[in-house]
Amino acid sequence: MPTFPRYRIAKPPVAKRWLGTGAALVLLSGIITAMVRKSGANTSIILTCMVAMVLLGGLIWFVRTIFFRLSVHHSHTWEREAENERRHWWEIHQRQFALKDIVLIGPAGAELSDWLRVIKREHQAPSIRQGSQGKSLRISRSFSSDLIEREKQLAQMLVLQWKRQRGKESLASPEKYFWQGSFEAWQAFVVQLIESFPEIKPPELPEIWQGEKTLSLLANVFASDEQQANYLIAGCQSLSPTSDFSRPAGECAVLWLAGSQGDVTLSRGEIFEPSDSESLQHVTSRAEKQSELNESPERCILFSHPEQPQLAACGWNVTHNIQDDYWGEPGKLDALVVISLAAITAKNETKPCGWIASDPLHTLALGIVKPHGNR
Repeated sequence: MPTFPRYRIAKPPVAKRWLGTGAALVLLSGIITAMVRKSGANTSIILTCMVAMVLLGGLIWFVRTIFFRLSVHHSHTWEREAENERRHWWEIHQRQFALKDIVLIGPAGAELSDWLRVIKREHQAPSIRQGSQGKSLRISRSFSSDLIEREKQLAQMLVLQWKRQRGKESLASPEKYFWQGSFEAWQAFVVQLIESFPEIKPPELPEIWQGEKTLSLLANVFASDEQQANYLIAGCQSLSPTSDFSRPAGECAVLWLAGSQGDVTLSRGEIFEPSDSESLQHVTSRAEKQSELNESPERCILFSHPEQPQLAACGWNVTHNIQDDYWGEPGKLDALVVISLAAITAKNETKPCGWIASDPLHTLALGIVKPHGNR
């Protein structure tokens, strides 16, 4: 939110002080005139000087009062314009867009029924593989040991799963594409996309997914109900086990078809940077205001963030829907995964669902997904 310095109002003229000072100056002017003129002084000259001093004092008082009144007027104008700017900022900040299609593939499954069981904690966590380099969680349908090859297979699976979910429903070619993953995986994704959806014409190079920054762009693009365009957001990643991860190395694939109308809606979300001036609870409260909610969402989808102890006091339920056991380390697909699960939750339960994720440009990003009826 934009901040503005307070307008400094001039001090108001104090009547008693001005009257006292004026009376003293009038008397002093009379005495000085009498002393200067000595014996030649007469009453009319002394009175003229005293009256002139009264008029001069009155003029100064008038100018000082006008200055104060103008200062107050400018202060009110300043506050009104600042409030208009803040209101305009909120109108932009609260813009939303919809998710028409959501495809999610991970070690725990690929079908909507799999993710509903995961959300309800009825799904058994996938088995952890122990390799020479460390622990990992893998998708069972991919058998290659080469990470690039696995990502290419993931990209193909993603398109085929999307094709199955859409069935025979027609699809207009998306106007823009956002991708998170390797270029080799993108190429495999495009080849399978053209084969499965001949009407689609993807670009040679996509836009790069940048977390909250991309969400902001989507919210701005689809703010108008007349906007009929579709944007495709997708990504896949397979991570190698390493000591840098506190969780097993995971792999996953995500796809969204975004537009102005859909089953669920979401805003650009909020960002959090640790500071003395703002707590994470302030940010979650702002996210609720951004989504026009009067209370916290019952569910919040996230991965654990042990480096952020403030999470425990953020005001949201951050313990019941942690996804570590089902995904391992999601890498740069963190936000896409948790937003997808939050969207599936919101659609299935017809209740708003929160999400918290790492962000490529900030410490954390968070927001709320709402079912379409609550838009």
